[in-house]
Amino acid sequence: MLAVGCFSTANKRQKIKILTDNKKTSIYVDKVKVGTGKSIKASVYRNGAQNVVIQTPGFLDENRVLIPKISGRFPGENEFSSKYKIQERSNDQKYLRLTAINFEFKDVDKAVNNVVCFLGNSSIEESIAETEKKINRNEERHKAIRSKDSIKGRLKEYLEEDEEEKEAKFYNLKFQKTLSEYLNKCGFIDTISDLFYDEYNTVMISTKIDEIKEYTINTSGAVGCIKKIGLAGHWYLRNVYNEIIDSFPIREYSGEISCYPYNSKNFDHLIEQNLLFSLHALLEDERVKDYLKYQNRGDFEGEPLIMNKPTKLVNQVTESGMASVIIKRSDEGHGSGFAISNDGYILTNYHVIADRVVNEQSKIKVITFDEKELEAEIVRFNKSYDIALLKVDHQFEGAFELPMEKNFKKLSTVYTIGAPASIELGHSISKGLLSTERHKHKVKSIQLSMPINPGNSGGPVFDQHGSLLGVVKSKLIGIATEGVGFAIPAYLVAEQLKISY
Repeated sequence: MLAVGCFSTANKRQKIKILTDNKKTSIYVDKVKVGTGKSIKASVYRNGAQNVVIQTPGFLDENRVLIPKISGRFPGENEFSSKYKIQERSNDQKYLRLTAINFEFKDVDKAVNNVVCFLGNSSIEESIAETEKKINRNEERHKAIRSKDSIKGRLKEYLEEDEEEKEAKFYNLKFQKTLSEYLNKCGFIDTISDLFYDEYNTVMISTKIDEIKEYTINTSGAVGCIKKIGLAGHWYLRNVYNEIIDSFPIREYSGEISCYPYNSKNFDHLIEQNLLFSLHALLEDERVKDYLKYQNRGDFEGEPLIMNKPTKLVNQVTESGMASVIIKRSDEGHGSGFAISNDGYILTNYHVIADRVVNEQSKIKVITFDEKELEAEIVRFNKSYDIALLKVDHQFEGAFELPMEKNFKKLSTVYTIGAPASIELGHSISKGLLSTERHKHKVKSIQLSMPINPGNSGGPVFDQHGSLLGVVKSKLIGIATEGVGFAIPAYLVAEQLKISY
Protein backbone atom coordinates (compact mmCIF):
# COMPACT_ATOMS: atom_id res chain seq x y z
CA MET A 1 0.00 0.00 0.00
CA LEU A 2 1.31 3.41 -0.97
CA ALA A 3 0.69 6.40 1.26
CA VAL A 4 0.15 9.65 -0.71
CA GLY A 5 0.57 13.01 0.99
CA CYS A 6 -1.97 15.73 0.09
CA PHE A 7 -1.80 19.48 0.73
CA SER A 8 -4.78 21.84 0.51
CA THR A 9 -5.08 25.59 1.03
CA ALA A 10 -8.89 25.51 1.06
CA ASN A 11 -9.14 26.32 4.77
CA LYS A 12 -6.10 28.59 4.98
CA ARG A 13 -6.66 32.30 5.42
CA GLN A 14 -4.39 35.19 4.52
CA LYS A 15 -4.32 38.75 5.79
CA ILE A 16 -4.26 41.36 3.02
CA LYS A 17 -4.70 45.11 2.64
CA ILE A 18 -7.22 46.59 0.19
CA LEU A 19 -6.64 50.17 -0.95
CA THR A 20 -9.36 52.41 -2.44
CA ASP A 21 -9.48 56.08 -3.46
CA ASN A 22 -12.64 56.95 -1.49
CA LYS A 23 -13.21 56.83 2.26
CA LYS A 24 -16.84 55.80 1.65
CA THR A 25 -15.98 52.80 -0.54
CA SER A 26 -17.12 49.44 0.84
CA ILE A 27 -15.52 46.17 -0.26
CA TYR A 28 -17.24 42.79 -0.31
CA VAL A 29 -15.23 39.58 -0.81
CA ASP A 30 -17.35 36.55 -1.74
CA LYS A 31 -20.50 38.41 -0.56
CA VAL A 32 -19.00 39.25 2.86
CA LYS A 33 -18.31 42.90 3.71
CA VAL A 34 -14.67 43.20 4.78
CA GLY A 35 -14.60 46.94 5.42
CA THR A 36 -15.15 50.56 4.36
CA GLY A 37 -12.53 53.24 3.72
CA LYS A 38 -9.33 54.00 1.84
CA SER A 39 -7.30 51.31 3.60
CA ILE A 40 -9.02 48.07 4.58
CA LYS A 41 -7.42 45.15 6.38
CA ALA A 42 -9.07 41.86 5.49
CA SER A 43 -8.61 38.15 6.05
CA VAL A 44 -9.55 36.01 3.02
CA TYR A 45 -9.50 32.34 2.18
CA ARG A 46 -6.70 31.05 -0.04
CA ASN A 47 -8.86 28.87 -2.22
CA GLY A 48 -8.35 30.51 -5.58
CA ALA A 49 -9.70 33.70 -7.15
CA GLN A 50 -12.15 35.59 -4.94
CA ASN A 51 -15.12 37.62 -6.20
CA VAL A 52 -15.02 41.26 -5.12
CA VAL A 53 -17.83 43.83 -5.24
CA ILE A 54 -16.95 47.54 -4.99
CA GLN A 55 -19.68 49.82 -3.64
CA THR A 56 -19.21 53.58 -3.41
CA PRO A 57 -22.07 56.08 -2.87
CA GLY A 58 -22.63 58.01 -6.11
CA PHE A 59 -20.96 55.34 -8.25
CA LEU A 60 -22.10 52.20 -10.05
CA ASP A 61 -21.33 48.90 -8.29
CA GLU A 62 -18.50 46.97 -9.92
CA ASN A 63 -17.48 43.32 -9.93
CA ARG A 64 -13.77 42.54 -9.74
CA VAL A 65 -11.70 39.50 -8.86
CA LEU A 66 -8.96 39.13 -6.26
CA ILE A 67 -6.35 37.09 -8.12
CA PRO A 68 -3.68 34.97 -6.36
CA LYS A 69 -0.09 34.58 -7.52
CA ILE A 70 1.40 31.29 -8.81
CA SER A 71 2.15 30.35 -5.19
CA GLY A 72 -1.55 30.59 -4.36
CA ARG A 73 -1.03 33.60 -2.10
CA PHE A 74 -2.62 36.98 -2.77
CA PRO A 75 -0.57 40.16 -3.12
CA GLY A 76 -0.14 41.95 0.23
CA GLU A 77 -1.74 45.13 -1.17
CA ASN A 78 -4.64 45.17 -3.64
CA GLU A 79 -6.17 48.28 -5.21
CA PHE A 80 -9.89 48.48 -5.99
CA SER A 81 -11.59 51.77 -6.86
CA SER A 82 -14.97 52.74 -8.32
CA LYS A 83 -14.70 53.97 -11.89
CA TYR A 84 -18.20 54.88 -13.02
CA LYS A 85 -19.53 57.98 -11.26
CA ILE A 86 -23.28 58.41 -11.59
CA GLN A 87 -24.00 61.48 -13.72
CA GLU A 88 -26.64 64.03 -12.83
CA ARG A 89 -28.75 65.70 -15.49
CA SER A 90 -28.39 69.49 -15.56
CA ASN A 91 -31.34 71.83 -16.07
CA ASP A 92 -30.18 72.72 -19.57
CA GLN A 93 -30.22 69.10 -20.77
CA LYS A 94 -33.02 67.20 -22.45
CA TYR A 95 -34.71 64.17 -20.95
CA LEU A 96 -34.07 60.64 -22.21
CA ARG A 97 -36.46 57.81 -23.05
CA LEU A 98 -35.01 54.30 -23.34
CA THR A 99 -37.06 52.62 -26.05
CA ALA A 100 -35.39 49.25 -26.65
CA ILE A 101 -32.48 46.93 -25.90
CA ASN A 102 -32.37 44.57 -28.85
CA PHE A 103 -30.14 41.55 -29.31
CA GLU A 104 -30.10 40.65 -33.00
CA PHE A 105 -27.83 37.87 -34.23
CA LYS A 106 -27.53 37.19 -37.95
CA ASP A 107 -25.95 33.81 -37.27
CA VAL A 108 -26.97 31.88 -34.15
CA ASP A 109 -23.77 29.82 -34.29
CA LYS A 110 -21.73 33.00 -33.84
CA ALA A 111 -24.01 34.80 -31.39
CA VAL A 112 -21.82 34.08 -28.36
CA ASN A 113 -18.07 33.89 -28.92
CA ASN A 114 -15.96 32.45 -26.12
CA VAL A 115 -12.52 34.03 -26.33
CA VAL A 116 -9.82 32.35 -24.25
CA CYS A 117 -7.07 34.57 -22.81
CA PHE A 118 -4.07 33.99 -20.54
CA LEU A 119 -3.49 36.62 -17.87
CA GLY A 120 0.29 36.43 -17.35
CA ASN A 121 1.81 39.58 -15.84
CA SER A 122 -0.49 42.05 -17.58
CA SER A 123 -3.91 43.36 -16.55
CA ILE A 124 -7.11 41.65 -17.64
CA GLU A 125 -7.91 44.46 -20.10
CA GLU A 126 -4.40 44.27 -21.60
CA SER A 127 -4.66 40.49 -21.92
CA ILE A 128 -7.98 40.80 -23.75
CA ALA A 129 -6.61 43.47 -26.09
CA GLU A 130 -3.54 41.36 -26.91
CA THR A 131 -5.64 38.26 -27.51
CA GLU A 132 -7.97 40.18 -29.83
CA LYS A 133 -4.95 41.37 -31.81
CA LYS A 134 -3.75 37.80 -32.19
CA ILE A 135 -7.19 36.67 -33.30
CA ASN A 136 -7.32 39.44 -35.89
CA ARG A 137 -3.84 38.61 -37.15
CA ASN A 138 -4.49 34.86 -36.88
CA GLU A 139 -1.15 34.46 -35.11
CA GLU A 140 -0.21 31.27 -33.29
CA ARG A 141 -3.55 29.79 -34.41
CA HIS A 142 -5.46 31.77 -31.75
CA LYS A 143 -9.14 31.85 -32.57
CA ALA A 144 -12.53 32.47 -30.99
CA ILE A 145 -14.36 29.33 -29.91
CA ARG A 146 -17.96 29.65 -31.03
CA SER A 147 -20.60 27.72 -29.14
CA LYS A 148 -24.15 27.34 -30.39
CA ASP A 149 -25.06 25.34 -27.26
CA SER A 150 -23.85 28.22 -25.10
CA ILE A 151 -26.38 30.74 -26.37
CA LYS A 152 -29.19 28.19 -26.48
CA GLY A 153 -28.54 27.19 -22.90
CA ARG A 154 -28.06 30.62 -21.35
CA LEU A 155 -30.53 32.65 -23.37
CA LYS A 156 -33.23 30.02 -23.86
CA GLU A 157 -35.76 31.94 -21.73
CA TYR A 158 -36.10 34.73 -24.24
CA LEU A 159 -34.50 33.49 -27.46
CA GLU A 160 -36.57 33.10 -30.59
CA GLU A 161 -34.75 31.31 -33.38
CA ASP A 162 -35.76 31.11 -37.01
CA GLU A 163 -34.35 27.76 -38.13
CA GLU A 164 -34.56 28.63 -41.82
CA GLU A 165 -32.94 32.05 -41.62
CA LYS A 166 -30.64 31.09 -38.72
CA GLU A 167 -31.33 34.45 -37.15
CA ALA A 168 -32.06 35.05 -33.49
CA LYS A 169 -33.60 38.01 -31.69
CA PHE A 170 -34.52 38.61 -28.09
CA TYR A 171 -35.56 41.57 -26.03
CA ASN A 172 -34.92 41.53 -22.29
CA LEU A 173 -37.28 43.62 -20.16
CA LYS A 174 -35.10 43.05 -17.09
CA PHE A 175 -32.17 44.83 -18.74
CA GLN A 176 -34.43 47.69 -19.83
CA LYS A 177 -35.80 48.08 -16.31
CA THR A 178 -32.29 48.26 -14.81
CA LEU A 179 -31.09 50.85 -17.32
CA SER A 180 -34.28 52.91 -16.96
CA GLU A 181 -33.78 52.92 -13.18
CA TYR A 182 -30.24 54.20 -13.72
CA LEU A 183 -31.49 57.01 -16.01
CA ASN A 184 -34.10 57.89 -13.41
CA LYS A 185 -31.42 58.01 -10.70
CA CYS A 186 -29.45 60.39 -12.92
CA GLY A 187 -32.52 62.61 -13.39
CA PHE A 188 -32.87 61.91 -17.13
CA ILE A 189 -36.44 60.58 -16.83
CA ASP A 190 -39.20 63.19 -16.83
CA THR A 191 -41.36 61.96 -13.95
CA ILE A 192 -43.65 65.02 -13.94
CA SER A 193 -44.79 65.30 -17.55
CA ASP A 194 -44.59 61.86 -19.16
CA LEU A 195 -47.30 62.43 -21.78
CA PHE A 196 -46.22 65.65 -23.51
CA TYR A 197 -42.72 65.32 -24.92
CA ASP A 198 -41.12 66.31 -28.22
CA GLU A 199 -37.73 66.66 -29.86
CA TYR A 200 -37.06 69.95 -28.10
CA ASN A 201 -37.05 68.39 -24.64
CA THR A 202 -36.52 64.65 -25.22
CA VAL A 203 -34.06 62.29 -26.94
CA MET A 204 -34.90 58.62 -27.50
CA ILE A 205 -32.11 56.06 -27.03
CA SER A 206 -31.89 52.38 -27.89
CA THR A 207 -29.19 49.79 -28.40
CA LYS A 208 -28.71 46.88 -30.78
CA ILE A 209 -26.30 44.09 -29.81
CA ASP A 210 -24.82 42.04 -32.67
CA GLU A 211 -22.48 39.79 -30.71
CA ILE A 212 -21.71 38.72 -27.14
CA LYS A 213 -18.05 38.01 -26.38
CA GLU A 214 -17.53 35.88 -23.31
CA TYR A 215 -13.90 36.16 -22.25
CA THR A 216 -12.42 33.26 -20.30
CA ILE A 217 -9.23 34.46 -18.63
CA ASN A 218 -6.95 31.68 -17.40
CA THR A 219 -4.52 32.53 -14.61
CA SER A 220 -1.60 30.61 -13.20
CA GLY A 221 -2.55 31.07 -9.56
CA ALA A 222 -6.34 30.97 -9.64
CA VAL A 223 -8.44 27.87 -9.27
CA GLY A 224 -10.37 27.71 -12.54
CA CYS A 225 -10.63 30.95 -14.47
CA ILE A 226 -12.21 34.40 -14.67
CA LYS A 227 -15.15 35.45 -16.84
CA LYS A 228 -15.79 38.86 -18.43
CA ILE A 229 -18.30 40.04 -21.03
CA GLY A 230 -17.84 42.35 -24.00
CA LEU A 231 -20.77 43.41 -26.18
CA ALA A 232 -20.45 44.33 -29.85
CA GLY A 233 -23.11 46.73 -31.07
CA HIS A 234 -24.26 50.34 -31.10
CA TRP A 235 -26.27 52.86 -29.16
CA TYR A 236 -28.69 54.88 -31.28
CA LEU A 237 -29.94 58.39 -30.57
CA ARG A 238 -33.31 59.20 -32.14
CA ASN A 239 -35.71 62.10 -32.02
CA VAL A 240 -39.32 61.55 -30.95
CA TYR A 241 -40.23 60.83 -34.60
CA ASN A 242 -37.89 57.80 -34.48
CA GLU A 243 -35.41 59.38 -36.89
CA ILE A 244 -31.82 58.34 -36.16
CA ILE A 245 -29.76 61.35 -35.08
CA ASP A 246 -26.47 59.51 -34.52
CA SER A 247 -24.99 56.17 -33.48
CA PHE A 248 -22.18 55.24 -31.08
CA PRO A 249 -20.27 51.94 -30.87
CA ILE A 250 -20.19 50.07 -27.56
CA ARG A 251 -16.59 49.96 -26.28
CA GLU A 252 -17.00 49.04 -22.61
CA TYR A 253 -16.55 45.68 -20.87
CA SER A 254 -18.37 44.26 -17.87
CA GLY A 255 -16.68 43.58 -14.55
CA GLU A 256 -15.20 40.16 -13.79
CA ILE A 257 -16.52 37.10 -11.99
CA SER A 258 -14.67 33.94 -10.95
CA CYS A 259 -15.69 30.86 -12.93
CA TYR A 260 -16.57 28.96 -9.78
CA PRO A 261 -19.44 29.19 -9.27
CA TYR A 262 -20.51 30.48 -12.71
CA ASN A 263 -24.01 30.07 -14.13
CA SER A 264 -26.65 31.74 -16.28
CA LYS A 265 -27.42 34.30 -13.54
CA ASN A 266 -23.77 35.38 -13.50
CA PHE A 267 -23.84 35.53 -17.29
CA ASP A 268 -26.95 37.76 -17.28
CA HIS A 269 -25.47 39.93 -14.53
CA LEU A 270 -22.30 40.59 -16.55
CA ILE A 271 -24.35 41.48 -19.65
CA GLU A 272 -26.46 43.85 -17.55
CA GLN A 273 -23.32 45.42 -16.06
CA ASN A 274 -21.80 45.78 -19.52
CA LEU A 275 -24.92 47.61 -20.69
CA LEU A 276 -24.84 49.90 -17.64
CA PHE A 277 -21.16 50.76 -18.13
CA SER A 278 -21.70 51.42 -21.84
CA LEU A 279 -24.72 53.64 -21.07
CA HIS A 280 -22.56 55.56 -18.59
CA ALA A 281 -19.88 56.03 -21.27
CA LEU A 282 -22.55 57.16 -23.75
CA LEU A 283 -23.72 59.92 -21.41
CA GLU A 284 -20.12 61.05 -20.94
CA ASP A 285 -19.50 61.38 -24.70
CA GLU A 286 -19.10 65.04 -25.75
CA ARG A 287 -21.12 64.55 -28.95
CA VAL A 288 -23.98 63.10 -26.94
CA LYS A 289 -23.81 66.05 -24.54
CA ASP A 290 -24.23 68.37 -27.53
CA TYR A 291 -27.34 66.49 -28.64
CA LEU A 292 -28.73 66.70 -25.11
CA LYS A 293 -28.53 70.49 -24.92
CA TYR A 294 -32.00 71.89 -24.40
CA GLN A 295 -33.37 73.77 -27.43
CA ASN A 296 -35.78 76.65 -27.48
CA ARG A 297 -38.78 75.99 -29.66
CA GLY A 298 -38.20 77.80 -32.93
CA ASP A 299 -40.66 79.35 -35.34
CA PHE A 300 -41.00 78.13 -38.91
CA GLU A 301 -38.30 79.90 -40.94
CA GLY A 302 -39.64 79.45 -44.49
CA GLU A 303 -41.19 82.10 -46.70
CA PRO A 304 -44.95 82.71 -46.36
CA LEU A 305 -47.14 80.59 -48.65
CA ILE A 306 -50.49 81.81 -49.95
CA MET A 307 -52.93 79.08 -51.06
CA ASN A 308 -56.19 79.29 -52.96
CA LYS A 309 -59.11 79.36 -50.55
CA PRO A 310 -61.34 76.30 -51.02
CA THR A 311 -64.60 77.02 -52.81
CA LYS A 312 -66.05 73.52 -52.40
CA LEU A 313 -66.15 72.91 -48.66
CA VAL A 314 -67.02 69.99 -46.43
CA ASN A 315 -70.30 71.13 -44.90
CA GLN A 316 -71.40 67.99 -43.10
CA VAL A 317 -70.02 64.71 -41.78
CA THR A 318 -71.13 62.67 -44.80
CA GLU A 319 -69.03 64.89 -47.11
CA SER A 320 -65.76 64.47 -45.13
CA GLY A 321 -64.62 61.57 -47.35
CA MET A 322 -64.20 63.95 -50.29
CA ALA A 323 -61.34 65.68 -48.43
CA SER A 324 -59.91 62.60 -46.72
CA VAL A 325 -56.71 60.89 -47.92
CA ILE A 326 -54.51 58.00 -46.81
CA ILE A 327 -50.78 58.76 -46.58
CA LYS A 328 -48.86 55.72 -47.84
CA ARG A 329 -45.17 55.45 -46.92
CA SER A 330 -42.45 53.63 -48.88
CA ASP A 331 -41.83 51.31 -45.89
CA GLU A 332 -45.47 50.14 -45.97
CA GLY A 333 -46.43 52.32 -43.01
CA HIS A 334 -49.36 54.68 -43.35
CA GLY A 335 -51.22 57.57 -41.80
CA SER A 336 -54.08 59.91 -42.59
CA GLY A 337 -54.39 63.38 -44.06
CA PHE A 338 -56.92 65.80 -45.53
CA ALA A 339 -57.22 68.52 -48.14
CA ILE A 340 -57.24 72.19 -47.10
CA SER A 341 -57.59 73.47 -50.66
CA ASN A 342 -59.41 72.10 -53.69
CA ASP A 343 -56.23 72.22 -55.80
CA GLY A 344 -54.20 69.67 -53.83
CA TYR A 345 -52.74 71.03 -50.58
CA ILE A 346 -52.92 68.41 -47.80
CA LEU A 347 -52.22 68.49 -44.05
CA THR A 348 -50.84 65.57 -42.04
CA ASN A 349 -48.45 64.95 -39.12
CA TYR A 350 -44.69 65.21 -39.51
CA HIS A 351 -44.25 61.81 -37.84
CA VAL A 352 -46.34 60.26 -40.64
CA ILE A 353 -43.75 61.28 -43.26
CA ALA A 354 -40.59 60.98 -41.10
CA ASP A 355 -37.98 58.45 -42.25
CA ARG A 356 -35.32 56.42 -40.40
CA VAL A 357 -32.63 59.11 -40.64
CA VAL A 358 -33.05 62.68 -39.44
CA ASN A 359 -33.96 65.22 -42.16
CA GLU A 360 -34.60 62.47 -44.72
CA GLN A 361 -38.36 62.19 -45.14
CA SER A 362 -39.99 59.07 -46.53
CA LYS A 363 -41.17 58.94 -50.14
CA ILE A 364 -44.92 59.03 -49.91
CA LYS A 365 -48.05 58.56 -51.97
CA VAL A 366 -51.58 59.69 -51.31
CA ILE A 367 -54.68 57.54 -51.77
CA THR A 368 -57.85 59.57 -52.32
CA PHE A 369 -61.45 58.70 -51.44
CA ASP A 370 -62.03 57.44 -55.02
CA GLU A 371 -58.92 55.19 -54.65
CA LYS A 372 -56.57 57.18 -56.88
CA GLU A 373 -52.91 56.76 -55.86
CA LEU A 374 -50.92 59.97 -56.35
CA GLU A 375 -47.29 61.02 -55.91
CA ALA A 376 -47.02 63.62 -53.14
CA GLU A 377 -44.55 66.48 -52.70
CA ILE A 378 -43.51 67.53 -49.20
CA VAL A 379 -43.93 71.31 -49.31
CA ARG A 380 -42.97 72.22 -45.72
CA PHE A 381 -43.16 70.97 -42.15
CA ASN A 382 -42.71 72.11 -38.57
CA LYS A 383 -41.27 69.42 -36.28
CA SER A 384 -41.99 71.51 -33.19
CA TYR A 385 -45.71 71.00 -33.70
CA ASP A 386 -45.66 67.71 -35.64
CA ILE A 387 -47.35 69.19 -38.69
CA ALA A 388 -46.59 68.85 -42.43
CA LEU A 389 -47.99 70.29 -45.67
CA LEU A 390 -48.08 68.15 -48.83
CA LYS A 391 -49.11 68.86 -52.43
CA VAL A 392 -50.61 66.53 -55.02
CA ASP A 393 -51.76 67.11 -58.58
CA HIS A 394 -55.44 66.58 -57.95
CA GLN A 395 -58.71 68.50 -57.73
CA PHE A 396 -60.64 67.68 -54.55
CA GLU A 397 -64.45 67.85 -54.65
CA GLY A 398 -64.40 68.92 -51.01
CA ALA A 399 -61.85 70.46 -48.63
CA PHE A 400 -61.64 71.70 -45.05
CA GLU A 401 -61.01 75.41 -44.57
CA LEU A 402 -58.13 76.23 -42.23
CA PRO A 403 -59.40 78.48 -39.38
CA MET A 404 -57.36 81.51 -38.32
CA GLU A 405 -58.75 81.73 -34.76
CA LYS A 406 -60.02 79.37 -32.08
CA ASN A 407 -63.33 77.86 -33.17
CA PHE A 408 -64.17 75.08 -30.72
CA LYS A 409 -65.90 74.63 -27.38
CA LYS A 410 -65.21 72.12 -24.63
CA LEU A 411 -67.42 69.02 -24.51
CA SER A 412 -68.62 69.51 -28.07
CA THR A 413 -69.27 66.49 -30.32
CA VAL A 414 -66.49 65.94 -32.86
CA TYR A 415 -65.55 63.51 -35.63
CA THR A 416 -62.42 62.27 -37.33
CA ILE A 417 -61.86 60.34 -40.55
CA GLY A 418 -58.82 58.25 -41.41
CA ALA A 419 -57.28 54.81 -41.79
CA PRO A 420 -57.16 53.16 -38.34
CA ALA A 421 -54.78 50.18 -38.15
CA SER A 422 -54.90 49.32 -41.88
CA ILE A 423 -55.08 51.00 -45.29
CA GLU A 424 -57.99 48.68 -46.01
CA LEU A 425 -59.95 50.56 -43.31
CA GLY A 426 -59.29 53.93 -44.98
CA HIS A 427 -61.81 56.77 -44.65
CA SER A 428 -63.36 55.32 -41.48
CA ILE A 429 -65.27 57.86 -39.37
CA SER A 430 -65.11 57.99 -35.55
CA LYS A 431 -67.23 60.07 -33.19
CA GLY A 432 -66.37 61.47 -29.76
CA LEU A 433 -66.03 64.51 -27.51
CA LEU A 434 -63.58 67.40 -27.44
CA SER A 435 -62.63 67.33 -23.75
CA THR A 436 -60.39 70.37 -23.28
CA GLU A 437 -57.32 72.27 -24.52
CA ARG A 438 -54.04 71.60 -22.73
CA HIS A 439 -50.85 73.67 -22.65
CA LYS A 440 -47.56 71.91 -21.86
CA HIS A 441 -43.94 72.73 -22.79
CA LYS A 442 -45.22 75.77 -24.74
CA VAL A 443 -47.33 73.50 -26.96
CA LYS A 444 -51.12 73.54 -27.05
CA SER A 445 -53.07 70.32 -27.62
CA ILE A 446 -56.73 69.41 -27.85
CA GLN A 447 -57.65 66.44 -25.65
CA LEU A 448 -60.16 64.10 -27.26
CA SER A 449 -62.40 61.39 -25.88
CA MET A 450 -62.90 59.15 -28.92
CA PRO A 451 -61.58 55.97 -30.61
CA ILE A 452 -58.17 56.71 -32.16
CA ASN A 453 -55.84 54.04 -33.51
CA PRO A 454 -52.45 53.84 -35.26
CA GLY A 455 -53.11 55.12 -38.77
CA ASN A 456 -55.46 57.90 -37.61
CA SER A 457 -52.49 60.26 -37.18
CA GLY A 458 -52.78 63.28 -39.44
CA GLY A 459 -56.56 63.02 -39.85
CA PRO A 460 -58.93 65.98 -39.34
CA VAL A 461 -60.98 66.68 -36.22
CA PHE A 462 -64.18 68.45 -37.24
CA ASP A 463 -67.74 69.18 -36.10
CA GLN A 464 -71.09 68.27 -37.66
CA HIS A 465 -70.95 71.29 -39.96
CA GLY A 466 -67.52 70.42 -41.36
CA SER A 467 -65.63 73.11 -39.43
CA LEU A 468 -61.99 72.02 -38.99
CA LEU A 469 -60.99 72.00 -35.29
CA GLY A 470 -57.72 70.06 -35.18
CA VAL A 471 -55.28 67.50 -36.58
CA VAL A 472 -55.08 64.10 -34.84
CA LYS A 473 -51.54 63.41 -33.55
CA SER A 474 -51.51 60.78 -30.78
CA LYS A 475 -53.37 58.61 -28.29
CA LEU A 476 -52.70 57.24 -24.83
CA ILE A 477 -51.66 53.61 -24.67
CA GLY A 478 -51.59 51.58 -21.48
CA ILE A 479 -53.41 49.23 -19.16
CA ALA A 480 -56.95 50.44 -18.41
CA THR A 481 -56.39 53.41 -20.76
CA GLU A 482 -58.63 53.74 -23.78
CA GLY A 483 -60.28 56.48 -25.78
CA VAL A 484 -57.94 59.35 -24.85
CA GLY A 485 -56.32 61.12 -27.78
CA PHE A 486 -54.72 64.44 -28.67
CA ALA A 487 -54.86 66.77 -31.65
CA ILE A 488 -53.08 69.88 -32.85
CA PRO A 489 -55.48 72.89 -32.65
CA ALA A 490 -56.30 73.83 -36.24
CA TYR A 491 -56.27 77.57 -35.52
CA LEU A 492 -52.50 77.36 -34.83
CA VAL A 493 -51.52 75.58 -38.06
CA ALA A 494 -51.43 78.66 -40.30
CA GLU A 495 -48.91 80.35 -37.98
CA GLN A 496 -46.89 77.15 -37.47
CA LEU A 497 -46.41 76.69 -41.24
CA LYS A 498 -46.64 80.34 -42.39
CA ILE A 499 -49.54 79.61 -44.72
CA SER A 500 -52.67 81.59 -45.51
CA TYR A 501 -55.42 81.97 -48.11
